[in-house]
Formats: sequence, structure tokens, C-alpha cells
Amino acid sequence: MLIYAISIAFLAWGLTNLKGKGMDISLAGLWNMGFGTLDPRSMALGSSGNESLQLATLLANIPQVFLAAIYLVFNGLIVAMFTAQDWHKFGVKSQTLMVSSPRYRQRGTWIFGAPVLYGVIFLALQAVLHWLCSQSLFLIQIDIVNIEGQDNTATTTLHTNCGYSSIAGIFTLIIGMFIPVSALFLGLRKLHGSPGPPLVSTCSTAISAACHPRHLWEDGMWNGELRWGAHRTVVDQHGWGHCSLAPARHWGAAMERPTTNCGYR
Repeated sequence: MLIYAISIAFLAWGLTNLKGKGMDISLAGLWNMGFGTLDPRSMALGSSGNESLQLATLLANIPQVFLAAIYLVFNGLIVAMFTAQDWHKFGVKSQTLMVSSPRYRQRGTWIFGAPVLYGVIFLALQAVLHWLCSQSLFLIQIDIVNIEGQDNTATTTLHTNCGYSSIAGIFTLIIGMFIPVSALFLGLRKLHGSPGPPLVSTCSTAISAACHPRHLWEDGMWNGELRWGAHRTVVDQHGWGHCSLAPARHWGAAMERPTTNCGYR
């Protein structure tokens, strides 16, 4: 949210700067100025020469770096959410394992870090935001020529600066809000079907514990459909049942939905 606050502050500064120059800062006025187009009245830096090329280049690309960082955090968040959902499904239905190098009936990992529909939408959203950022703040170089319009080294002065488009910045902020809103929406979704396996995220210790079906172990079982449940008659002296993944064909016979305290042991 800090990045959004900084973006809003920069947009407010840009609008104030335009208003101080007598510009119309209504939506219609900003649109008429152009979407990502150069306007001498919308400069992020003061009048400068070649010595500011590095500064202008850095300033123009900072939003892109922040946007990439936001996407990495967002992508890690949704990967954790969809991984938890896929893990929970083992307690609701039979399915094969998802692994990075699938064999036989195993499933491969998601190409976009999420199911295809969500992954394509999030990737498209990121591409649009990067393009909008490039239209909101961009590097410019202006050649000032002599009165005859001649462009030569003797009379040409090169000015480097950063231009900004307020209307593009508004679109960037509006569409950018889809990232936290979609993360909140996905986080509020409930896992259907109960009871299910305890959420383990990517903890290898908990995953390993869930893969020990004791007397239901079969060679090559990891290549077929599995289901999570309680093992019948496998209860210790404290009343704790043993739950794990096991071949789906045992469901209903040697496995059932847990009715007592059940965990990974």
C-alpha cells in the first residue's frame, strides 16, 4: 500500500503542477492532453541538459521495478492459495499428485503458478499495468534547433527530461487496484468440503508425514490417484486416529472421513 500511496502523491503533484500552469485538469482536459504523449508543460524534472540523462532514465524506470516487485509478492501469495486449495481437494475427491516432473498419471505444475484461467488473467493484467506505467512516466529528449529549423551540432541543444501523462497515471492506479482486490477476494474464498487435510503450504515435513499410510502402503502408489482420510482401526491409546494419503481404491473400505481427532504422526 505504500507504493500506491507514493503513486497517488506523485499524481497529485502532477495535477497541481498542471493547474498552476493554467491547464484544465478535468478528465476531459487531461484526455485532450494525450494518453502518454509528450507535452512541454508536463515535465517531471526541471530544465536540464545531458548531465541528467542517467537521473531521468532511473526515474522513468523506478515504477516498473516497483510493479515487478508487487507482482512477485502477489504471485507468491496466489500460488500459496491455489496450492492450499489443491491440497485440500485430496480430502474431498481422489486425484493424482502434482509434481514438477510428472510420470505416468501424475499432474504437472501450473505453467503460470495458478490454474490456466487465473494465470492468464493475472499475466495479462501485469502486461497491461507495465504498458500503462510506460505511458504514465517516460524518458524524453528534446532537440532545440535554430530559427531556420536547422538541426546541426553547432546550434542544437539536447534537453533530457521525464514526461508524465496524468490521465495514464489515473488509469494505472485504477487498474492497479485489481491486484490487492483480487488477492483479498481469493483470500475470502472458503475451501469446500469438510473435513479436509490440515493446510501445510509447502512444508516438506508435514507433506512427508501425510504420505505414510502405514498398512495401506503400496509400491508405486504415488503414480495413481490418492485420497486423504482416516485409517480405520488405526487409533492410539489417546484416541488419536491416523490420517494420511493412501490409494483411492481403499476409500470406504479401509479409509473414511475422520470422525475423531486426526493428524499427521
